[in-house]
Amino acid sequence: MDYDKAVADFRWPDPVPFNWALDWFDAELARSPESKDRAALWIVDAASNKEVKLSFDALSRRFQPRRKFPARAGPETGRSFAAVAR
Repeated sequence: MDYDKAVADFRWPDPVPFNWALDWFDAELARSPESKDRAALWIVDAASNKEVKLSFDALSRRFQPRRKFPARAGPETGRSFAAVAR
């Protein structure tokens, strides 16, 4: 093997675009009958002892990528991301 040629010809592979939220959680976990109803997000408010559980399917439907979000959403405007996403 020619080491110098191997070093000179080496090129890093082009990475394939991958988005965990869209390509794994939405495309796989939210669609699979075995996982779509499993809890994906579990919020516990210790002060009030209230819990909210959302499945992979519910989160996928709630946050569709085609949905347009207002440019000024978030804590600085007094609106939460969840409220904007509905």
